[in-house]
Amino acid sequence: MPHASLTPAGEERCAAGFNALLGMLAETFPRAPVIVVICDNDSIDHARKVTAYLERHPRLELLYGAR
Repeated sequence: MPHASLTPAGEERCAAGFNALLGMLAETFPRAPVIVVICDNDSIDHARKVTAYLERHPRLELLYGAR
């Protein structure tokens, strides 16, 4: 099954962009006690900047699928 990319064509994936996405989710669902994001276990999901962001925002959790 094909999936949609959250990165516009021609733009490089980066930790800052992923953190921005996580921030948008947190702002969109301010009353949600937990927000779980299913990831494809790509290296960007484990970047130091993303890990640090998640430590500061404990409502956000990443769930890693098989790759």
